[in-house]
Amino acid sequence: MSETTTAKKPAVRLSREAMYQIIRSPVITEKATLLSEKNQYVLRVSLDATKPQIKAAVEGLFGVNVVAVNTIVRKGKTKRVKGRPGGVAGWLPDGRQQARGASQRQAARPGSRDKDAGEGRRTDRRAKPEEDEPAKAGAP
Repeated sequence: MSETTTAKKPAVRLSREAMYQIIRSPVITEKATLLSEKNQYVLRVSLDATKPQIKAAVEGLFGVNVVAVNTIVRKGKTKRVKGRPGGVAGWLPDGRQQARGASQRQAARPGSRDKDAGEGRRTDRRAKPEEDEPAKAGAP
């Protein structure tokens, strides 16, 4: 019989600074809290990090033995807000959140209802009398 030996790959060596660049922040959600009871943790990591790099960073920073690393790429979703297409935040490669769509662009849009802008749609629906219109009969 032939013996098969599995050669282990060498461990990834990272500097402390590189470890902090890979691991961005913990994810604090209800699901992540439930997973922490099972000793599973959810972390937001850099998009260009590989599984061996994530494993080495977690082991180096927290002093634990990592059994497995599962990853997922969260993409932004398109939704509609008051009939206008907008977006739900995704993540940019440098860790910043993307803009949340129409709600943040509304202030920069011409014709917005910003009180400081001075222009735009009126908030009350009553008809405004024109200054050029002649006065109605019976008015002095």
